[in-house]
Amino acid sequence: MNTIGARFSTDEKALTAYDGTIYPKIDYKSKLQHDLVYELQDPEFANRIFTAYERHILPSLRDDQIASFEKSLVETALVFGSLAHPPKLALKRTLERNGFTQELPDMGAFIAETCTKKPSRSTPVRKVCILHTTASGGNTAVARAIASFLQTRGITSDLLDVEELAREHDPMVKATGYTYDGLYADVFQKQNQTESKNGFPLFLGQRVALNQKITQYIAPCTLRKVRERIEALAPDFIISTRSYTNEDIHLAYSLDIPMSMVICDYDLFIQFVPAGKTDPSLFTFWLPRLTSRAFQFLLKDQYCETDGWPKIAHKIAALTKSTFEEIDASFKEIAYPVGPEYVRVEDFAPLRAKWEVKADEHLVVVTMGKNGVGVMKEIFDLLKDSRSVGIQYLFICGSNSELYDTLAAQKSQIRLAKQLTHQEMGELMNIASLILSKPGGGQAAQCRAMGVPMFVMHPHSLWESGNERELDSVGLVSYYDAERPLSEQIEQAVLKKPAEIVPPEDWKAKLEQIWLNTYV
Repeated sequence: MNTIGARFSTDEKALTAYDGTIYPKIDYKSKLQHDLVYELQDPEFANRIFTAYERHILPSLRDDQIASFEKSLVETALVFGSLAHPPKLALKRTLERNGFTQELPDMGAFIAETCTKKPSRSTPVRKVCILHTTASGGNTAVARAIASFLQTRGITSDLLDVEELAREHDPMVKATGYTYDGLYADVFQKQNQTESKNGFPLFLGQRVALNQKITQYIAPCTLRKVRERIEALAPDFIISTRSYTNEDIHLAYSLDIPMSMVICDYDLFIQFVPAGKTDPSLFTFWLPRLTSRAFQFLLKDQYCETDGWPKIAHKIAALTKSTFEEIDASFKEIAYPVGPEYVRVEDFAPLRAKWEVKADEHLVVVTMGKNGVGVMKEIFDLLKDSRSVGIQYLFICGSNSELYDTLAAQKSQIRLAKQLTHQEMGELMNIASLILSKPGGGQAAQCRAMGVPMFVMHPHSLWESGNERELDSVGLVSYYDAERPLSEQIEQAVLKKPAEIVPPEDWKAKLEQIWLNTYV
């Protein structure tokens, strides 16, 4: 990250970007104004809230109350926008949790000035906008899977790639040449900068700090541009698979369009901070499974791994000063959406011929997702001189052209491929004996759907351990032992008889039930 930070320079007056463009420092009136702009990525909307706050709230506050109110306001800014779903209750609960209990006479006028009443949309839903980002692969795969399901129900889906808009409007890309999400792909994954402290990747904190510094000079407006694009599409419903961020919540409130966020991993950490603030009639979370581990970050010292959903929901309700009914309605279990390409075929011979895999060969596919994680070079070095009989290795380098070129220069017998389509990956998983990978949500779900074991190497502890455990629970995981030759371990893994495969839950049936009960 130091090299990224060195791509621009700042002083008290301006930021000089990587391409020489100069951006004068923004004259924010206060830290609150900057924090609202940063949180909402919409300077116009943020300033509407800030101006209303200065007019209706600030004059009534004592000096010792200002910090508490402003903190609460930033924490609830994402749910401002709709008078039909006003943020008053969310703000009140957040103020109470932050120790602020005073009744403010102008609160109603403040809310009215910051929100707009729009005509409510009626069911049935016939058109959906699905947000995703091509900076990573898993969330896009989920978006495509859901779109394919909705199409069979006569519902039109428009897939909106937020990365496309970010490449033009993101402050990070203007300062450094990399988008905020692109840094994750190009630095954290491709360069394998996975150093952590107390289990938390340092990169993530460094990226936030870098972004906050840049937005002192370049106002973020990507979310406003996303909203404008959605308005032009005029959907009845929004689905976001960008499950690593809470910012999309604001789109539901500013557009007054019902929305669900699809969580793409079994273990989570920050996504549920807005729990208890959102109105479940407007915004819901869709999870692969309602387990206690999913809410560990939110529950903190009240976390208990063996809790079932009702107990978890009651704990969250108590923590957020909400009702059980509100929390229960905010979270829906839909299993894990997998695309239509991942289905078993009856005759493997044509696929083996296409991919040049002999009938008596074991195909081991090595993949670390769309971005071709940098550790694949280490794995390649461990296998390049392997003389394992009856095993063919195929390394899929994804969009990482540098990795592909580096491995190709080795002149090994190992086969290489660049980024493949989902159709091609579905074909390979039909004939593969083993997938060597890290347990990203999409890859783990595809292995589960196809009954293909995964040999796990270099998982990210925060958000991939739950995916790994999900595979392990059905006997589809082998683990790397650094003390033994990798080729020897793979030879054993491909011959290992997996436990009786438990079919994954039918996500289509679960999603069908939600649509029939709510949106049709």
